[in-house]
Amino acid sequence: ININLICGNQNIGIGLYVTYQMTNNKFKNKPNKVCYTDTGHVWHSRSCVVIGHIHCIINDGHTEVTDDDIYVLVGTRGSGKHKGFYNCPTGYLDWSENIENAMYREVYEEAGLYLKKKKKNIRYKTKDQPWFINSEPSVTLQNILFHCGVLMEVDTVADLPPVHLNNMEKDECENIEWIKLSDVRKIPERFCFNHHLRIFEFHRHCYENFKGIYF
Repeated sequence: ININLICGNQNIGIGLYVTYQMTNNKFKNKPNKVCYTDTGHVWHSRSCVVIGHIHCIINDGHTEVTDDDIYVLVGTRGSGKHKGFYNCPTGYLDWSENIENAMYREVYEEAGLYLKKKKKNIRYKTKDQPWFINSEPSVTLQNILFHCGVLMEVDTVADLPPVHLNNMEKDECENIEWIKLSDVRKIPERFCFNHHLRIFEFHRHCYENFKGIYF
């Protein structure tokens, strides 16, 4: 255990950084740290990101659902190096919330869609168990990614839940919209963070759960 005295400059008091690590760290990892202050303690650890995959089936009564009948909720990024690229609703897991509620919150903030009011249209959701988890550490982004999903059903395209940017932070997103799964397949280069791949994987996940019902 390495212990170093620190002095915070934002009224957090004098605390101790405690680093937990092996004597011989052959994995070359950077251990998490906990900072003890006069008001408690704070962990310095990797960030958790929640991605919401919201798919909606148009079930107008014909026999088989195709990629043209499945709509995916995507936003267009409004700033940074990925400005103009598509991605699914995404954000960090906050304190005192579980993964499912984080997904609901991010979808509400980025799309104006309050999923808890759409229970009658929801046919499947991953709840608090992400269907896919991956890890993408880098120098500036220490992310563990939780991919969650909701499958909805409506009768016609006109019944797709309306979405808007009114709850978004300025410049975070240029647009939010429903696009066909078939169109996602045509423009994979328009997506950042490999979200097009995760969209296809969630579709396959739903396919396995609803084979013989929709597919």
